[in-house]
Amino acid sequence: MTEPSGTSATLTGVAKTFPDGTRALHPTDLAIARGETLVLLGPSGCGKTTLLRLIAGLEASDAGGAIHFDGEDVTALPIERRGVGMVFQSYALFPNMSVAENVAYGLRVRGMGRRARLAEAASFLALCRIEELGERRITELSGGQRQRVALARALAAKPRILLLDEPLTALDANLRETLRAEIDELLRRLEVTSVYVTHDQAEALMLGDRIAVMEKGRIAQIGTPQEIYRGPATSFVAEFVGLTNELRGEVAAGVFRATHGAMPARHLRDGTHTLRFRPEDALVGPATSVGDGLVMEVAAAVFVGGHQIVTLAGNPPLRAHAPADMPLALGDRVGLTLRPDAIKTF
Repeated sequence: MTEPSGTSATLTGVAKTFPDGTRALHPTDLAIARGETLVLLGPSGCGKTTLLRLIAGLEASDAGGAIHFDGEDVTALPIERRGVGMVFQSYALFPNMSVAENVAYGLRVRGMGRRARLAEAASFLALCRIEELGERRITELSGGQRQRVALARALAAKPRILLLDEPLTALDANLRETLRAEIDELLRRLEVTSVYVTHDQAEALMLGDRIAVMEKGRIAQIGTPQEIYRGPATSFVAEFVGLTNELRGEVAAGVFRATHGAMPARHLRDGTHTLRFRPEDALVGPATSVGDGLVMEVAAAVFVGGHQIVTLAGNPPLRAHAPADMPLALGDRVGLTLRPDAIKTF
């Protein structure tokens, strides 16, 4: 079996406006490196699936947009000539074919003989850990098995780029976690260039070499999972990726002064005084030990093994971490301190 080879992709000024005037995607530039997994992350209607369909050739860009694979202009090519593989949420399998025949379908379209294509399909069934299912009908499979078949079919065609559109959304939580780990291991082993669409932040952080967070038809920020999580560029990114706390007004100004000396001038001018920080960057301790920090009341405390996640009463409530062995009860007064380098202002 020959492993799929990665292809680089460059998108220049691609955009999509539908006939009713809806602008689904504003002009967008994007470079995808050979062999990387790029995750398009965002809420429904943000343009991530439209961008994926433009890469696939299922949608045509507005005038002026261009798409290149390894320097080759594929802008005008239909999907069947771009050499992409697709995995959908709905599986899109052929119920009248066996599992093996489904996986071999792309090879059949290319004219490969039956014996050769079924042998090739068998190797990809083994790769996706479903070799025992080859003779079954699609209707006999579970949702997780169907998604493995869809992945094997896409890979068997040796795509230049693999495109996955919310492939795990229809599955239950435990199965999603299992398949997420399997897909991650498989994509990294094969080093196939992949673009993965999801609205699930945990999925994005686990699978992506880079993440493009999308908002209202634009890329709000693109970077590694660590860059997106630790250094959100906008308030939207901070709120959408991971849990975040928010402090406003004079409380925010007081906390910022305690850790940095002064609020940024732009916040002083407009009076917003808004800070955001992650729960793990907010530490709970005895109320007498916080110095210039905050004293707040415990609304809930949940033990999660290595630490406790504490909800502190406020408007809105704040979430913070406390030592695993710290006794906490509803209504306790505790101190809250923040890591200075973890505070973001917007």
